[in-house]
Amino acid sequence: MKELIEKILNFEREFEAWEIGVDKKLLMELVKMGVLQISLKTNKHTFFKITDPEKLKILLSKFDVKIDKSRPLFDSIVGYDEHKELLRRVVESDVATHILLLGPRATAKTLFLLELTKIPNSIYTNCYITYAGLFDYLLSKPNLLLIDQLDNVVDKNVFNLLINVCEYGIVAKITTNEKISFKTNTKVIATANTTKRIPKPLLSRFLILQFREYNDEEFINIAKNLLKNYELDEETKDYIIQKTIATKDVRNVIKLANICKNKEDVEKFAKILKFL
Repeated sequence: MKELIEKILNFEREFEAWEIGVDKKLLMELVKMGVLQISLKTNKHTFFKITDPEKLKILLSKFDVKIDKSRPLFDSIVGYDEHKELLRRVVESDVATHILLLGPRATAKTLFLLELTKIPNSIYTNCYITYAGLFDYLLSKPNLLLIDQLDNVVDKNVFNLLINVCEYGIVAKITTNEKISFKTNTKVIATANTTKRIPKPLLSRFLILQFREYNDEEFINIAKNLLKNYELDEETKDYIIQKTIATKDVRNVIKLANICKNKEDVEKFAKILKFL
């Protein structure tokens, strides 16, 4: 998915699936997320265009962390042992328990979601998902529905659909032409920085798992673990950590690791980058 998004961002015009070199079904997944739209469809051709480049860039940033799906669940995450145990129990249970990972930014919430994509038949999406897109995902009755930034959902109808899924395990869609309704045992696991923008009826359906900001020692351990995937010398890795520790955001570690080859690069680029 990351390579696909990178290719799409290079297009400043409408395009077809063959120009990207992918199956049209993959582009339809991004349409469901609301980051692409079909601009023209004929019997022979389907043209796509980007709805908002910034949305695509946000989605792309989620894939900066390298997840090795051959390794055990949560292997890339340092600490949070109780959180891991609780989530394992939820995943292994036959009962559909729904979890909200709540806490400030840069506290490994998204990393937990990405790790959960290792579970077979799991679907990862973000706050740009639409009602129609979410309904289409649920048609496949996924084991896990993983939603990043639930508090920033744009299409508020998504909340209503999630309430029925979380409370009754029912997915329903009524149009002027048809009515579709079915049961699902899908477990919803979502992240949020705050509960203020999440409707209380939906919030009450979640078991809320609290995350706190890292301390210095935890940040260093997590950063070192993430940097194992990068072919950099130890001095460069330590310098990246030194330049980012004040932010307590491991995404900044990844951003520097992706563009730097040595300590000199870190020094040069850290001077002109602004870390939020």
